[in-house]
Amino acid sequence: VLHDAFFKHQKPPPLTGVGELYYEGKEFEARITHCKPGELSEGLREALGMTDRSPPPWLINMQRYGPPPSYPNLKLPGLNAPIPPACAFGYHP
Repeated sequence: VLHDAFFKHQKPPPLTGVGELYYEGKEFEARITHCKPGELSEGLREALGMTDRSPPPWLINMQRYGPPPSYPNLKLPGLNAPIPPACAFGYHP
């Protein structure tokens, strides 16, 4: 039974990729590959109290200071892409 537990049913631990830098606590970080910046899920929209046409709360600061430097090609409506029809700039929906 112990032989099977250690040699048959055990899987190798996740390793770092080629060229990845290891740091303390890296194995405890979540691997989020299915999320994309700028796309809000329905649950997040509901939690922030947003409707279909209301802007996200951080859009005002992005209009003021610019997009984040780590995402130079990110297109956000109201910031560097046209806003949807029937929407307006500012704090109101």
